[in-house]
Order: sequence, then structure tokens, then C-alpha cells
Amino acid sequence: MKETTDRAMPPCFDKWCRRFDDVFPRQAQRREFRNYSTSQ
Repeated sequence: MKETTDRAMPPCFDKWCRRFDDVFPRQAQRREFRNYSTSQ
């Protein structure tokens, strides 16, 4: 489910998430932030 969520989200979602990338120094943290944001 998580793998298809990224593809189902509009491109603006990724652009919005990138605004927070400097808060999460690790790639895994960024990925989980995106997963968390889509599960709410």
C-alpha cells in the first residue's frame, strides 16, 4: 500500500514534502514523513 501511495499522490504533494527535507537529515526519515502524511 505504501509503495502505491506515492504514485497516487499528485506531484504537488512531493513538492510540499520537500519543504521539510532539511528537518529530516536521513532518507528513511523523509520517506516515513511522507508515509505518515498520506496515512492521516
